[in-house]
Amino acid sequence: MHKALAALALLSVSTAAIAQDESTAELTGKLTITSRNSLDPLPGEKKDRVGLFITGDSAKLLYDAMKTKPAVNVCEDGMRIKTAGALECSRGADDEYICMIAVMLATGQSRPYGAC
Repeated sequence: MHKALAALALLSVSTAAIAQDESTAELTGKLTITSRNSLDPLPGEKKDRVGLFITGDSAKLLYDAMKTKPAVNVCEDGMRIKTAGALECSRGADDEYICMIAVMLATGQSRPYGAC
């Protein structure tokens, strides 16, 4: 759980502060504060987590570095997905990459964020 946060923190370090090589990419993506039902929250549902979406070159770097074998994603034709704990990275048929993870705001524990 804390390893996922440490990995994300390392990715966010400015590329100016470290040597640029094939294991470094500028961090791109989005952040959202959300609840358990991120796609269709219930009325009054507490926003208790941050959803992190890593995209572009940084997502490709992370996807390629993951040691798990890609599996077919039943949500989208041609998509391959890798998971490691709560971290989920996918490669679309169009070679678009995205990685997702949720982190609980109160505890820092990681949770899966993906949904079809």
